[in-house]
Amino acid sequence: MALSSPNDTTDVLDTLRSLQDELTQLQRDYDRLENRFRRLCLRLLDVQASVHALNSTLMGLTKHLLGRTSSTDTKKPRRDPPSTTFPTPWLS
Repeated sequence: MALSSPNDTTDVLDTLRSLQDELTQLQRDYDRLENRFRRLCLRLLDVQASVHALNSTLMGLTKHLLGRTSSTDTKKPRRDPPSTTFPTPWLS
């Protein structure tokens, strides 16, 4: 685009300054949002840790109220041996 007068040059410079101002404002907004997002993520991690701790406490309380100890949780439930009361056809 050819500039035909000093007014055209002034208009272009004004437009460039305006665009620069908008870009600067957008950068500030982005930085503010980035900081807010970081704070929200850290807060979410805190909430997650609190929920985990509360869940562990509730599980312990539930086990206590049901009369269980934590050591019984690691054992597999006892299985009864297979029933031998039915005759097997191949042994008859």
